[in-house]
Amino acid sequence: EGGAADEPPAAPAPEESLVATVRSGSNLDESQAGSVLGTPAYMAPEQAGGDVGHVDRRADVFGLGSILCEVLTGRPAFTGSGVIEILRKAMAGDTVDALARLDDCGSEAELIALARDCLAVKPEDRPHDAGLVAERMTTYLAGVQTRVRAAERERAVAVAKAIEERRRRKVQLALAASVLALTTLGGLSTTYYLQQRAAQAAAGQRVIDQVTTLQGQALANPEEIQRWEIALAAALQADPAGDPKTKSQLLALQEEIQTGLA
Repeated sequence: EGGAADEPPAAPAPEESLVATVRSGSNLDESQAGSVLGTPAYMAPEQAGGDVGHVDRRADVFGLGSILCEVLTGRPAFTGSGVIEILRKAMAGDTVDALARLDDCGSEAELIALARDCLAVKPEDRPHDAGLVAERMTTYLAGVQTRVRAAERERAVAVAKAIEERRRRKVQLALAASVLALTTLGGLSTTYYLQQRAAQAAAGQRVIDQVTTLQGQALANPEEIQRWEIALAAALQADPAGDPKTKSQLLALQEEIQTGLA
């Protein structure tokens, strides 16, 4: 807390200790013991240098930054041909390679910025503790979910519009053919009116069926808000094609779906 060690420095490990030390030539992925304790590839400079009096929560934040760097780039903050080289980089705070890899990793800017902040060489330039890192990560994840839901709603509306447009064109072509045939036969007025009403009713019923199907899916999974939103978007975008009965049914469905969403 506040740059002071919580516990006094540990005594040097005895020669026969099973805990590996920097001199033992152990793997770089193993913790090192002695005057320095930790995993070199993830150690903050003040930790790697054995400056116990200045090791606090911000050293843990640096370790989290190295883990995030490995997630994004495939390698932790410090790399090298052996433990000694990696430890030297950690002691010197040589993060140039890590920052370059982060800039070239192609990940989202929020994650890269968080990793760079955590890997700041000076402790005072890092987030104060892991709680702040968790808050920023939670905010990032919430933003991702919001963007995903928005994209799914837009896609559902676009699909509904495309389907309805194709159906509307088919109805128009059918009506045009009917008009031409009835004009030729001389019985345009009454027959055309009846067929137009029938086509509108059929198109309206297809619209109602589509919205009803989406509503049924939402009712089957009432806790999934996304399904209610998709059903409501389809209901609002639907075109009753001039049929009063279809319009009335759509309004009723909209109210039911809005109630379910609420």
